[in-house]
Amino acid sequence: MIKNMLSYQYKRSNSFYLLIIAVLLLFPKLNLYSQTNEFPTESRRFKAMINKDSLALTQLIHNDLIYTHSNGLQESKAKHIHNILSGFISYNSIENEEFKLRRYGKLTLTNGIIKASGIIDKKPFDIRLRYSGTYIKIKGNWQLLNWQSTKI
Repeated sequence: MIKNMLSYQYKRSNSFYLLIIAVLLLFPKLNLYSQTNEFPTESRRFKAMINKDSLALTQLIHNDLIYTHSNGLQESKAKHIHNILSGFISYNSIENEEFKLRRYGKLTLTNGIIKASGIIDKKPFDIRLRYSGTYIKIKGNWQLLNWQSTKI
């Protein structure tokens, strides 16, 4: 009887480990931490902001965007693009200093530190920001859904 119990326990624990391995193999991207220094969509968006590229910004930003600047200014997609194109906010540079990426299916979360310079409301700025971005995959393309940054 003890031999049967040990055999059953051994089979049961092996089945558990096989199940865990199968889940990891079948769903490898449930939570993927990136070892790269960038998320190409985010890099393209930064470049589009600097270049005032309305077409690229329209494609890279979700219609339900909530964009919160480090000064508390909050914008929708339309307002964010308008503020960039009108020159209310003009970016000279946006550089990543630190970057982390996590993927959860159709959501990608980015966190890091950027150094940004430019002009806002006719006043120059040169700041470092800790940020958090949320991207959603729509029809095969990543779009910014939420942005929050804080001065450091």
